[in-house]
Amino acid sequence: MDWRKVVYPAFGLAGPASAADGGIPYRADAAGTGLQAGLAYAAVVILLALTVAALFMLRKRLAARLAGGLTPAAGLHSIATLRLPQQTMVHVVGYRDQEILFVQSGDKLLRLGQFARSADAAERDA
Repeated sequence: MDWRKVVYPAFGLAGPASAADGGIPYRADAAGTGLQAGLAYAAVVILLALTVAALFMLRKRLAARLAGGLTPAAGLHSIATLRLPQQTMVHVVGYRDQEILFVQSGDKLLRLGQFARSADAAERDA
Protein backbone atom coordinates (compact mmCIF):
# COMPACT_ATOMS: atom_id res chain seq x y z
CA MET A 1 0.00 0.00 0.00
CA ASP A 2 1.15 3.45 -0.85
CA TRP A 3 1.64 5.81 2.10
CA ARG A 4 0.21 8.75 0.09
CA LYS A 5 -3.18 7.11 -0.07
CA VAL A 6 -3.24 6.90 3.73
CA VAL A 7 -1.62 10.19 4.77
CA TYR A 8 -3.30 12.65 2.41
CA PRO A 9 -6.90 11.62 3.19
CA ALA A 10 -6.10 11.58 6.94
CA PHE A 11 -5.21 15.30 6.81
CA GLY A 12 -7.98 16.17 4.37
CA LEU A 13 -5.68 16.69 1.42
CA ALA A 14 -6.49 15.62 -2.10
CA GLY A 15 -3.02 14.35 -2.74
CA PRO A 16 -0.84 14.79 -5.77
CA ALA A 17 -2.55 14.41 -9.10
CA SER A 18 -1.19 11.86 -11.45
CA ALA A 19 -1.35 11.91 -15.20
CA ALA A 20 -3.98 9.18 -15.10
CA ASP A 21 -6.20 11.29 -12.84
CA GLY A 22 -6.43 13.96 -15.47
CA GLY A 23 -4.16 16.36 -13.59
CA ILE A 24 -3.78 19.94 -14.66
CA PRO A 25 -4.34 20.17 -18.38
CA TYR A 26 -1.42 21.93 -20.04
CA ARG A 27 -2.11 24.26 -22.85
CA ALA A 28 -1.54 22.64 -26.20
CA ASP A 29 -0.71 24.55 -29.38
CA ALA A 30 -3.53 25.03 -31.79
CA ALA A 31 -3.44 22.64 -34.71
CA GLY A 32 -3.69 25.36 -37.40
CA THR A 33 -0.91 27.68 -36.18
CA GLY A 34 1.66 26.48 -38.72
CA LEU A 35 -0.82 26.75 -41.56
CA GLN A 36 -1.89 30.27 -40.54
CA ALA A 37 1.73 31.44 -40.38
CA GLY A 38 2.40 30.00 -43.82
CA LEU A 39 -0.63 31.75 -45.26
CA ALA A 40 0.43 35.04 -43.66
CA TYR A 41 3.93 34.77 -45.16
CA ALA A 42 2.49 33.90 -48.56
CA ALA A 43 0.12 36.88 -48.42
CA VAL A 44 2.97 39.25 -47.53
CA VAL A 45 5.13 37.93 -50.39
CA ILE A 46 2.25 38.29 -52.87
CA LEU A 47 1.53 41.85 -51.71
CA LEU A 48 5.20 42.79 -52.03
CA ALA A 49 5.36 41.33 -55.54
CA LEU A 50 2.24 43.26 -56.57
CA THR A 51 3.67 46.47 -55.11
CA VAL A 52 6.95 46.05 -57.00
CA ALA A 53 5.09 45.31 -60.24
CA ALA A 54 2.89 48.40 -59.78
CA LEU A 55 5.95 50.59 -59.14
CA PHE A 56 7.63 49.33 -62.33
CA MET A 57 4.47 50.03 -64.34
CA LEU A 58 4.21 53.56 -62.91
CA ARG A 59 7.88 54.15 -63.64
CA LYS A 60 7.44 53.14 -67.28
CA ARG A 61 4.32 55.30 -67.69
CA LEU A 62 5.94 58.34 -66.11
CA ALA A 63 9.08 57.89 -68.20
CA ALA A 64 6.96 57.69 -71.36
CA ARG A 65 5.05 60.84 -70.41
CA LEU A 66 8.20 62.76 -69.56
CA ALA A 67 9.94 61.66 -72.75
CA GLY A 68 6.89 62.68 -74.77
CA GLY A 69 6.95 66.11 -73.18
CA LEU A 70 10.61 66.65 -74.04
CA THR A 71 10.38 66.34 -77.81
CA PRO A 72 12.28 69.09 -79.61
CA ALA A 73 10.21 71.96 -80.94
CA ALA A 74 9.88 72.56 -84.66
CA GLY A 75 12.64 74.83 -85.92
CA LEU A 76 15.04 73.96 -83.08
CA HIS A 77 18.40 72.54 -84.17
CA SER A 78 22.04 72.48 -83.13
CA ILE A 79 24.36 74.61 -85.25
CA ALA A 80 27.74 74.08 -83.56
CA THR A 81 29.32 72.62 -80.44
CA LEU A 82 32.82 73.30 -79.12
CA ARG A 83 34.46 71.45 -76.24
CA LEU A 84 36.63 73.54 -73.95
CA PRO A 85 38.93 72.31 -71.17
CA GLN A 86 37.63 71.25 -67.75
CA GLN A 87 34.21 69.84 -68.72
CA THR A 88 33.02 73.01 -70.46
CA MET A 89 31.18 73.07 -73.78
CA VAL A 90 29.84 75.90 -75.90
CA HIS A 91 26.69 75.27 -77.95
CA VAL A 92 25.13 77.39 -80.68
CA VAL A 93 21.46 76.48 -81.17
CA GLY A 94 19.23 77.75 -83.93
CA TYR A 95 15.56 78.44 -83.27
CA ARG A 96 13.45 79.96 -86.03
CA ASP A 97 15.33 83.10 -87.05
CA GLN A 98 17.51 83.30 -83.92
CA GLU A 99 20.89 81.88 -82.87
CA ILE A 100 21.29 81.26 -79.14
CA LEU A 101 24.67 80.79 -77.45
CA PHE A 102 24.81 78.43 -74.43
CA VAL A 103 27.72 77.44 -72.17
CA GLN A 104 27.54 74.13 -70.31
CA SER A 105 29.87 73.42 -67.40
CA GLY A 106 29.22 70.20 -65.52
CA ASP A 107 25.48 70.18 -64.79
CA LYS A 108 25.04 73.95 -65.21
CA LEU A 109 23.72 75.55 -68.40
CA LEU A 110 23.96 79.29 -68.98
CA ARG A 111 22.53 81.28 -71.88
CA LEU A 112 25.08 83.89 -72.96
CA GLY A 113 23.27 85.57 -75.78
CA GLN A 114 20.64 85.56 -78.48
CA PHE A 115 21.36 86.87 -81.96
CA ALA A 116 19.39 87.31 -85.16
CA ARG A 117 20.46 84.84 -87.83
CA SER A 118 22.20 86.28 -90.80
CA ALA A 119 21.02 85.46 -94.32
CA ASP A 120 24.19 83.52 -95.22
CA ALA A 121 23.89 81.36 -92.06
CA ALA A 122 20.27 80.55 -92.92
CA GLU A 123 21.32 79.48 -96.43
CA ARG A 124 24.23 77.44 -95.07
CA ASP A 125 22.02 75.52 -92.59
CA ALA A 126 19.16 74.92 -95.05
